[in-house]
Amino acid sequence: MGPRGEPGPPGVTGITLAYAERTNVSAGEIVRVDAVCPAGTRVTGGGFNLNGTEVEVDHSGPVFFGFPGQEAWSIRAFNPSTAPGFVSVTALCLSIASP
Repeated sequence: MGPRGEPGPPGVTGITLAYAERTNVSAGEIVRVDAVCPAGTRVTGGGFNLNGTEVEVDHSGPVFFGFPGQEAWSIRAFNPSTAPGFVSVTALCLSIASP
């Protein structure tokens, strides 16, 4: 066995869930909903919950707002029905130690 190597870089120091709570999706409406991570954290995943007979999601993924420290999980939902619905979004955000 060889000599012990140098310690690796610091890793994850915290996990936070960010929420975009219940957003109404009226009949025939398209909405974008973002669950924004706290400043300085990194979005690593996310998801959504739908309530409505026909609400559809055609995009679900990370969003980087173009300036440091602001990331989110975003969805775009459409309600093709005549009945109202709603969506909520959750983002998994990690705090990562600086080297």
